[in-house]
Amino acid sequence: MAVRFAMGFARDLGLHSVELEGDSATVVTSLNSNEALLTPLGLLLEDIQAVATLFSEVTFSHIQHKGNAVAHALARHDNNIKDLCVWMEEVPEFIRE
Repeated sequence: MAVRFAMGFARDLGLHSVELEGDSATVVTSLNSNEALLTPLGLLLEDIQAVATLFSEVTFSHIQHKGNAVAHALARHDNNIKDLCVWMEEVPEFIRE
Protein backbone atom coordinates (compact mmCIF):
# COMPACT_ATOMS: atom_id res chain seq x y z
CA MET A 1 0.00 0.00 0.00
CA ALA A 2 1.39 3.38 -1.03
CA VAL A 3 0.63 5.07 2.28
CA ARG A 4 2.91 2.65 4.15
CA PHE A 5 5.77 3.30 1.73
CA ALA A 6 5.18 7.07 1.94
CA MET A 7 5.34 7.00 5.73
CA GLY A 8 8.62 5.09 5.69
CA PHE A 9 10.02 7.55 3.16
CA ALA A 10 8.87 10.49 5.29
CA ARG A 11 10.67 8.98 8.29
CA ASP A 12 13.83 8.50 6.21
CA LEU A 13 13.67 12.21 5.30
CA GLY A 14 13.40 13.10 8.98
CA LEU A 15 9.89 14.54 8.74
CA HIS A 16 7.96 14.78 12.01
CA SER A 17 4.55 15.78 10.69
CA VAL A 18 2.76 14.33 7.66
CA GLU A 19 -0.62 14.71 6.01
CA LEU A 20 -1.73 11.73 3.97
CA GLU A 21 -4.72 11.76 1.63
CA GLY A 22 -6.57 8.87 0.07
CA ASP A 23 -9.70 8.31 -1.97
CA SER A 24 -10.81 5.18 -0.09
CA ALA A 25 -13.17 6.34 2.66
CA THR A 26 -13.08 2.85 4.19
CA VAL A 27 -9.29 2.85 4.51
CA VAL A 28 -9.13 6.43 5.85
CA THR A 29 -11.89 5.71 8.39
CA SER A 30 -10.08 2.56 9.52
CA LEU A 31 -6.77 4.41 9.88
CA ASN A 32 -8.44 7.09 12.00
CA SER A 33 -10.19 4.50 14.19
CA ASN A 34 -8.93 2.95 17.42
CA GLU A 35 -11.04 -0.16 16.86
CA ALA A 36 -9.63 -3.55 15.92
CA LEU A 37 -9.31 -3.83 12.16
CA LEU A 38 -11.12 -7.02 11.24
CA THR A 39 -10.64 -6.79 7.49
CA PRO A 40 -8.42 -8.61 5.00
CA LEU A 41 -6.17 -5.54 5.06
CA GLY A 42 -6.30 -5.33 8.85
CA LEU A 43 -2.67 -6.25 9.52
CA LEU A 44 -1.37 -3.75 6.98
CA LEU A 45 -3.61 -1.01 8.36
CA GLU A 46 -2.47 -1.83 11.91
CA ASP A 47 1.14 -1.60 10.72
CA ILE A 48 0.43 1.83 9.23
CA GLN A 49 -1.14 2.92 12.53
CA ALA A 50 1.95 1.68 14.41
CA VAL A 51 4.27 3.64 12.11
CA ALA A 52 2.04 6.70 12.59
CA THR A 53 2.96 6.71 16.29
CA LEU A 54 6.57 7.49 15.28
CA PHE A 55 5.52 10.93 14.02
CA SER A 56 4.62 13.90 16.19
CA GLU A 57 1.59 14.53 13.97
CA VAL A 58 -0.15 12.42 11.32
CA THR A 59 -3.36 13.29 9.52
CA PHE A 60 -5.25 10.80 7.37
CA SER A 61 -7.79 12.60 5.17
CA HIS A 62 -10.33 11.36 2.66
CA ILE A 63 -10.55 13.12 -0.69
CA GLN A 64 -12.91 12.40 -3.54
CA HIS A 65 -11.59 10.20 -6.35
CA LYS A 66 -11.77 13.10 -8.81
CA GLY A 67 -9.64 15.20 -6.46
CA ASN A 68 -6.87 12.62 -6.53
CA ALA A 69 -5.74 13.30 -10.10
CA VAL A 70 -2.06 13.71 -9.18
CA ALA A 71 -1.96 10.31 -7.46
CA HIS A 72 -3.58 8.67 -10.48
CA ALA A 73 -1.14 10.36 -12.88
CA LEU A 74 1.75 9.12 -10.73
CA ALA A 75 0.30 5.60 -10.72
CA ARG A 76 0.02 5.62 -14.53
CA HIS A 77 3.57 6.94 -14.81
CA ASP A 78 4.79 4.26 -12.37
CA ASN A 79 4.12 1.58 -14.99
CA ASN A 80 7.10 2.96 -16.95
CA ILE A 81 9.55 3.16 -14.02
CA LYS A 82 11.62 0.23 -12.82
CA ASP A 83 13.46 1.97 -9.94
CA LEU A 84 12.50 4.43 -7.22
CA CYS A 85 11.95 7.92 -8.60
CA VAL A 86 11.63 10.97 -6.33
CA TRP A 87 10.88 14.62 -7.13
CA MET A 88 11.73 16.94 -4.26
CA GLU A 89 11.40 20.48 -5.59
CA GLU A 90 10.15 20.49 -9.17
CA VAL A 91 6.83 19.18 -10.42
CA PRO A 92 7.31 16.59 -13.19
CA GLU A 93 6.13 17.61 -16.66
CA PHE A 94 3.50 14.84 -16.84
CA ILE A 95 1.89 16.20 -13.64
CA ARG A 96 1.85 19.81 -14.89
CA GLU A 97 -0.09 18.64 -17.94
